Amino acid sequence: MENIIISKDKKDIDLKKLVKYISKESYWGKNTNKGIIVKSIENSLCYSVLLNNEFIGFARIITDYSTFQYLCDVFILPDYQ
Repeated sequence: MENIIISKDKKDIDLKKLVKYISKESYWGKNTNKGIIVKSIENSLCYSVLLNNEFIGFARIITDYSTFQYLCDVFILPDYQ
């Protein structure tokens, strides 16, 4: 049985997979360096999608936690789509 979890805990982000996908495979973030990606995570509300405790997806929300939110960097890794 597959166990899917959506987590707000930034410790659940597999940074290696995240950076690889955004900087090498996504159309919107090609060539973005790891430092920029890390800073964007630090300053956003992030969600990880885990399948059997394996990182398979991500979404990031830029927000003031009151009236503004912008959903971005949303993906599920190709092997899991």
